[in-house]
Amino acid sequence: MEALSSRGYRTYEARSGTEALDVLKRKVIDLMVTDAIMPGMSGAELMVTSGYTVTEMSFADTPKNVPLLRKPYNLTELYHMVADVLRQ
Repeated sequence: MEALSSRGYRTYEARSGTEALDVLKRKVIDLMVTDAIMPGMSGAELMVTSGYTVTEMSFADTPKNVPLLRKPYNLTELYHMVADVLRQ
C-alpha cells in the first residue's frame, strides 16, 4: 500500500474480503490487488462477489485478462504490473 501510495496512486486497504467488499460499496476503483488466499474469502471469490466476470481462478489456468503476480515479487514487478493494467 505504502509503495503504491508513494508513487501517486490513491489506495484503500482492506484486511479481509469482507472489508474489501465494504470498500467497493463506498469507492470507485480502477484496480484491485488482492491475495489469492485469504481467511474467509479467496481472491477469486472476492472478484466474483464484487461483480468481476471470472467465475473461477486457478494458478494453472488464470484467464489472460487477470494478471497474476506471483510471490515473492519485488516492488519493480508490482509497479510495472500496475502501470500495465491501468494502461489497458
